Amino acid sequence: MEKTSFFKLSMIGSTIYLFLSFLLIILYRSCLPDIGFSQELFWANLDSTSLGSLFISHFFEALWLFGLLTLFLHFNNIYLVNIHNVLLLLLLILAYSGITFCIWRSIDTYIDELSSSSLRVLCDSAFIFLHYIFYSLLLYYLVELSKKYFFKNRQAFCLTSENSSLIHVILFLAFICPILYSGFRIIENLIMVFGQGSVNRDLKFTFILFILFCMRVSKKNFMISFDEIQYARLFKSVFVSSVLLLLIVLTCLLLRGKSSSFYFDYTSLILDYIKLFFLVVFSLLLTYLIFNKVTKYYFLKFDNKK
Repeated sequence: MEKTSFFKLSMIGSTIYLFLSFLLIILYRSCLPDIGFSQELFWANLDSTSLGSLFISHFFEALWLFGLLTLFLHFNNIYLVNIHNVLLLLLLILAYSGITFCIWRSIDTYIDELSSSSLRVLCDSAFIFLHYIFYSLLLYYLVELSKKYFFKNRQAFCLTSENSSLIHVILFLAFICPILYSGFRIIENLIMVFGQGSVNRDLKFTFILFILFCMRVSKKNFMISFDEIQYARLFKSVFVSSVLLLLIVLTCLLLRGKSSSFYFDYTSLILDYIKLFFLVVFSLLLTYLIFNKVTKYYFLKFDNKK
């Protein structure tokens, strides 16, 4: 049975990619140079504390893939959810996952061989920034090569007053969340090299609040319906919001700095968390103002920009 859906194929593809990429890295880290695959290392990696951060990183990459795949399939009127299209999409994601894994493995090996820890951090930051560009181009050309084999709709997907707002909200969040996460990782790396050592865990939690808060406040500013995807407004709003929010993150990290408290110094500990509380409130208020102004400017006041 064939069904037409705007997001279903891209959701299937991003889910497959998340599973494959996560599994490939676990298997790669479980292989010893001399004896090959080690079952003990495999289960040790599954139980490691880095598993959560690894999954989160690949989740945001899958989210980016979801947004791009949605747009690329939309360009080619590919919406039919049937066995043929799903199997072809599976092959496309297999090729994409294999190539991106080889790129990641090469860069990871190169970074590990660097003698300077500062240089390793800088190279890792450069890869975080550039890999979305390379991966996006790779996905584009894979879709271009395989688009003639997909079963396509005869007409483009029609945006209505019921689905236009939801589609733009989902695409906006699919692009801005990976950018914010990657930007925070770059800022964190730069602070480790040029600043005050590692970033405190509570600030990472603050950034997660940033993303959750962004997802909550952005929806109300997409109420105007459009008859086609607003690509220019979408990417401009994502870019402007990301830059301003990352500047807030950087400012809060610099203001937070190192924690000077010890477990027995209750006064310093209390003052430290009071400072953190006000930084959280300050950052969330600015986040609300930025998202409200930027999304309202690009999506609500569209009549003035026609």
